[in-house]
Amino acid sequence: MFQRFFSILCIYTAFLYSSPTCTTIIDETTLQGTCKGILKHGKFIGYHKNGMLAWEVHFKNNILHGKFTHFYPNGNIYFTGFYKNGMLDGSFKQYNQYDEALHANFKKGVLHNWLYTLYDDKKLEALRYYYGKLILQKYLDQ
Repeated sequence: MFQRFFSILCIYTAFLYSSPTCTTIIDETTLQGTCKGILKHGKFIGYHKNGMLAWEVHFKNNILHGKFTHFYPNGNIYFTGFYKNGMLDGSFKQYNQYDEALHANFKKGVLHNWLYTLYDDKKLEALRYYYGKLILQKYLDQ
């Protein structure tokens, strides 16, 4: 009896802590990665219909945590940033087809510090945020 219970316990523990492949969906793109039991944990990647990389994100115990990158169908970076415990945290950059178009900083999920936006007419807008509250706005010519 004890041996049977011990065997079942070992099988259950091995299943719970194994790293099976699992999926998640972001913006209609299916991403595959590893799970720790039933929790998404580690790197997940998904592809555009043309086979090019579309997303690379990281999870920690089913929560977005770490660097994430979204790519254009041609393979160039669309935007990249960081999550910390499911909230945007740190640098965030979004690119247009020519160059960097937006640079922002997040802290605990809200805009914090400077947000820079470059417009097609080469006008640079600089916005300063303090924990999500806009405190200063400037326009700079390039």
